[in-house]
Amino acid sequence: MRELGALSSDAERAAAVRRLADAYGEGRLTLDELTRRNELALGARTRGDIARALDQLPGPRAAGLSPKAHAVGYAAGSGALWLVWLVTRAENPAPTDLGAGYYWPVWVMLVWGVALTLHALHAGGRLPRLGRSPGELPPG
Repeated sequence: MRELGALSSDAERAAAVRRLADAYGEGRLTLDELTRRNELALGARTRGDIARALDQLPGPRAAGLSPKAHAVGYAAGSGALWLVWLVTRAENPAPTDLGAGYYWPVWVMLVWGVALTLHALHAGGRLPRLGRSPGELPPG
């Protein structure tokens, strides 16, 4: 283990700043907290100073579902909703299912199918992401 009273190197200060920037990019620090900690890290003369800049740094957030698992869950939910509709609909399609003179639920299924397809493509990385990426700093 390194001695906290030993002088810090430029590489150690740079590594601390990178850790702080990563934490900010992941949303674990506010801009004010990042600024304060960066000032401490960049002005550090000893390893103890660097340790104070990184003290109680919030850890990474638990990862959510993978995009593929999320899309599979979304598809399973869609299938379950369709199954509920199939089981609870009237056996004779007139007049509830043919209220407009044709099988109107096809419009609901079409919109839901398009939404499901777009969601699956987005979760699979085939469509561009909206908003900023996790490491990107906000404008200003």
